[in-house]
Amino acid sequence: MGPISHGDIVRLLLASLAAFSLSAAAASTASSGEPHGPAALVELGSLDVPIVDHGRVRGMLSLKLAMEAQDASAAQEMEAALPLLRASALEGAGEFARLYASPVNAVDNQRLVDFVGSAIRRGHPQVRQVLVVESRASG
Repeated sequence: MGPISHGDIVRLLLASLAAFSLSAAAASTASSGEPHGPAALVELGSLDVPIVDHGRVRGMLSLKLAMEAQDASAAQEMEAALPLLRASALEGAGEFARLYASPVNAVDNQRLVDFVGSAIRRGHPQVRQVLVVESRASG
């Protein structure tokens, strides 16, 4: 057997990913009794929120977020309501930045998801979860 090429590694990784996806789908079907289709993701895009401390802007919280819809039709509804979803995300991110963000500390993404997810789901229950694609606090 000769050396392993880059193409062989890519094919192996893709085959492993496909097998993992199939086993995860089978496991979710077995546990809930109904199959879950592939995730329908809707990108919120980039958001920038000021980090305010004692009435002064101390930095910026920069985010890239996505949302997982319950199904494809919910994803279409979310696409149509994207401006309202972005406004809700800005509300949650602003509250998080006011209370917990700092330009000298790492962003607590779990807490960020809790704040943004709560703000979004208040008016849009079809959002299954909010995903942080990228987060950065700078001063």
